[in-house]
Amino acid sequence: MTNKFLITKFRNHGDVLTTTPIFKTIKENDPNATVDCLIFSDSIEMVSGNDYIDNIFTINRNEKNIIKKIITNIKLIIKLKENNYTHLIHTTESMRGLWIKFFCSIPHAVTFNNNKRDKLFFWRRSFQSIPNIKNRHVVDKHLDLLRSIGIKPTSISKKMSLKTDNNFDDLITYLDIGIEKNDYILIHPTSRWMFKCWPAESFAKLIDKIAAHGKKIVVSSSPDEKELKFIAEIEKQANLSFINISGKTSLKQLSELINHASMLITVDSVPMHIASAVNTPVIAIFGPSGENEWGPWMVDNIVIKSEQHPCRPCGKDGCGRSKVSDCLTEISVQTVLNAYYRLEKK
Repeated sequence: MTNKFLITKFRNHGDVLTTTPIFKTIKENDPNATVDCLIFSDSIEMVSGNDYIDNIFTINRNEKNIIKKIITNIKLIIKLKENNYTHLIHTTESMRGLWIKFFCSIPHAVTFNNNKRDKLFFWRRSFQSIPNIKNRHVVDKHLDLLRSIGIKPTSISKKMSLKTDNNFDDLITYLDIGIEKNDYILIHPTSRWMFKCWPAESFAKLIDKIAAHGKKIVVSSSPDEKELKFIAEIEKQANLSFINISGKTSLKQLSELINHASMLITVDSVPMHIASAVNTPVIAIFGPSGENEWGPWMVDNIVIKSEQHPCRPCGKDGCGRSKVSDCLTEISVQTVLNAYYRLEKK
């Protein structure tokens, strides 16, 4: 009998990218297996074109019409049930996993222990649960789900994978920017969660110091209004100019630019995971989130973190819920600049 796997990840872009070693590991162990994934539709660029995924199913988490949402979910369940999956790899605590397991009659389902969900009788009966080990990298946590059912990863299959657009020349023409492959540094100062961000003033000073050596600097962000305002503040405070493409690229296009950058400097955000997938050296500035769990993976990197704040990583949205994290604001420009020099020499 052919094994058919459904992998679910109901999280954000970077979280989805960290699941990609699951697909590769299954295919390496069982080339004839069917490997499908179910994710939120806004993260599809993280897995589209992946050679190890057979089918991609999506859910629109932004749908506001309740009737339409119910109808769409019913149609999805019917489609998934037709595929006769043998295994469900459920990587979050979302209740969607329970409904999928139940309505699609999937024989084998594995997920992580969760204090809240484990209290539910049908959840306990439906899933084989494994420990969610603190301070273990999220990629290895995902692969633990496979290890628990006898599928072992290799050093090759543990690498994240991402298919970029592979159209660098067309992209720089579209953006009207004068760069060539490997002759620029890409800086992505923002995150979906702004409390993870190093101050705009610090980024501006860092850009000035690097640009003073003649380096071309490209600065990116998502089109989110908060992120664009943050980039505008950097542009206002920087004395030397940089190439500003903030809000102008899709995730695939940004991935192509990261792929051909000589280095990425960023915070804990999806571009950091993209750099890991495309093997671009990365400096990652960490604050309240944990680098052991979320840091760069299998790529040349330097993680910048405060050694003066024993409270980190706290996972909170700023000190006192202020949206400002002292463990980030107190990291000096010189500290990041020194890391840049070290990584540049590698």
